Amino acid sequence: RDLEANATILDGQNERRVLYQESEFNVLTEWNGFTLQNGRTNGNGGGAYLNSNGKLNQCIIKKNIAYRGGGVYAGWSSTVISNCLISNNSASNNGGGIFSHYHATIQNTTIVRNIASNGSGVYGNYGINLTNCIVWGNGNNNVSGNLTSSYSAIRAPVFEEGNISLDDVCNRPMFVNPSLTPGVSDTTANVDWHLQQGSVCINRGNNNAVTDSMDLSGIARIQRDTVDMGCYESNFYSNTTSTLPIVTTLQISDTTATSAVCGGTVTMGCGDSIITRGVCWSTEPNPTINDQSTVDGTGVGSFTSSLNGLTGGTTYYIRAYATNSVGTSYGEEVVFTT
Repeated sequence: RDLEANATILDGQNERRVLYQESEFNVLTEWNGFTLQNGRTNGNGGGAYLNSNGKLNQCIIKKNIAYRGGGVYAGWSSTVISNCLISNNSASNNGGGIFSHYHATIQNTTIVRNIASNGSGVYGNYGINLTNCIVWGNGNNNVSGNLTSSYSAIRAPVFEEGNISLDDVCNRPMFVNPSLTPGVSDTTANVDWHLQQGSVCINRGNNNAVTDSMDLSGIARIQRDTVDMGCYESNFYSNTTSTLPIVTTLQISDTTATSAVCGGTVTMGCGDSIITRGVCWSTEPNPTINDQSTVDGTGVGSFTSSLNGLTGGTTYYIRAYATNSVGTSYGEEVVFTT
């Protein structure tokens, strides 16, 4: 089944909690392939409240609000979250993405763009274990409380077996869109949390922790020799010596009916030389160098790009790009109308 093309959506319509599993479940109960969205409660678990013996697999949990555990509240025992995307949830107290009361297990899950007063990504009360996860781009205290992690990419000083510290600016998940440059907010709705080639999260997980055969999109796990971190598997090879460069997009200026000026800044080559740089644009979101593009020199630093041959009264999507031997990375998307 194609979970993305044929989504099963449970929507709280900002009026109620979406999923509630009480403690009477005596065996592990799996919720597979659901999108849990727009839940709201003054209590715990806006997207899902799993008191015991609950498992979320191949689920998307987004845009939920609660006191604790905006996305998911894991209660007393045996909660498992695997191959899930947990994004854009919020909690007024702890655990914007996930609040674990007692020893939840989180595997191959991507936790991004959540907010809370503490532990915006993940908060562990009496314990939580993360393996093969990506936790980044969240608000205050990305992870907090009593937790352990291994073979995970975390933007926090968590140094345990196999972890990648995303506090190093060149260690980035490199999602397709947005690239999640630290400190830059996501303004586009056309998000894609798959990993780009050159991501430090590719082939960096622990195969022994893989308990499910497919990722969130239904692709078989372990495409190469080693499983990827996060909810999506790729068929790329890893690169351990250098990563994709870091580039930001400048705002549009000097707009006319047929032209505009833009540009970008390449801040770091991340272990490699910048071969080429410029901007690309299209009338569709997420432009790439395969669309209209400029070439504006090499190396790190700022550059200016001239966009010509535009059509008046048309909306364009623009991104700066930079290429090294690993591949091409893109800055934030800028939208304007001639």
